[in-house]
Amino acid sequence: MPNPLGIILTVGQWIYNGTEKTYYIEVAGRGATPDAARLNGFRLAVEQAVGSVIASETEVNRARITRDEIISYASGFVDKYEITKTETQGNEYQINMKVWIRRSTIANRLLNESKAAGNLEGAKAAVQLSTLQYEREQGDKLVIPVLNDFFRRGFNIELKPAQITFDANRQAVISIPFRLTWNREYLNSLWEALRATAQDPRAGSCVSAFIGRPCAQNAGTVLISTGGFMGGNGGRLGFSDTDKIKGILSVMVYSQPAVQLTVRTSQNQVMHQECFNWSELDHIDSYNVRPGHFIDISGNNNVSINGNFGIESTIKLNSGPDQLAQADQVELKIVPKKQCFT
Repeated sequence: MPNPLGIILTVGQWIYNGTEKTYYIEVAGRGATPDAARLNGFRLAVEQAVGSVIASETEVNRARITRDEIISYASGFVDKYEITKTETQGNEYQINMKVWIRRSTIANRLLNESKAAGNLEGAKAAVQLSTLQYEREQGDKLVIPVLNDFFRRGFNIELKPAQITFDANRQAVISIPFRLTWNREYLNSLWEALRATAQDPRAGSCVSAFIGRPCAQNAGTVLISTGGFMGGNGGRLGFSDTDKIKGILSVMVYSQPAVQLTVRTSQNQVMHQECFNWSELDHIDSYNVRPGHFIDISGNNNVSINGNFGIESTIKLNSGPDQLAQADQVELKIVPKKQCFT
């Protein structure tokens, strides 16, 4: 069977090697160098074993597409392999291999245990490590575009009718009430990306009393709680490393999100712009994130996204007659703290 990475030589199948379940397949990897051919063969074998999730990410700058990338993610890695044939076809190498694949749903990071004392089997462990690292990197590429959309798509902001009153100094006070809630579609996208790349897709769901062994320990977990409004989506996911957790915290917490108010004239010119903070959103109270926030953190590596949480508040601006006469439109959006000073 032809494939851009190489050729599938035999139909793969899952087999038991002792207590370990592995996927056995024979492939021919192709590439411009022997290493490239071998790695392409590994990736082809992994995709055949566990399938893949396909996503695309396009960047546009000034109406021109600057990057258009297709991302393929498969949650497995090469356990071992045997090269059966190496040949060249023109300027391309082809390497035939027998490959054994394991799923990367491991909570620990034990890749290879040598059969003899003093024998590291470094070559085998290096292949396992490189294919596992590739799987993690491709998984990051699925999640990063969703995180990059956090400030643009993460929230719904409902503006309510503004009110204008006068204070004790006979100045106008513009009151702008609003409601801020999570965007359901954004949380759906985040859940799907995280679920596809989780090493433990049902973290904490096992009951050790019934299966005779403890639940797998995760390096970090993400809980998206929605109270059912997402039609069954949501739950807790476990990860064997903390990169996904760090990515979420970096974008959603440590950026200290703020509500940015922009007032425009009838000619759409910006006449006033200002940021406002709420601890439920920006976590500036020493990052002491607790219930009553959009995101809760426990133990640094466990994140809970409170999908049904929202706040209702009012922004107030003082204004004189000249400024009030020009004011025509207001808009609110969520921005990182650093954008408030640009």
